[in-house]
Amino acid sequence: MSDNNIILETIQEVRPGADAHIRANKLPVMTGSDEGDLNCGKCGKAIATGTTLAAFHSKIQTDQRLVVECTCGALNMVPRD
Repeated sequence: MSDNNIILETIQEVRPGADAHIRANKLPVMTGSDEGDLNCGKCGKAIATGTTLAAFHSKIQTDQRLVVECTCGALNMVPRD
């Protein structure tokens, strides 16, 4: 894991109507060309590779809180920068 990797904060539940919830069938859910990974806060697997928080949010544009459910079942909040 490089210094550019981010461990995402896990949350307990999705807020219906307030959260954009992405269920990962397989990982990573996104691959880019940057020098960092977004990793699950529970199991450490890469949710997104080669990406930054800003790049992830630019691909998935929403005003809601962005939550990615890892294949391990953990709910990971993807913060804005």
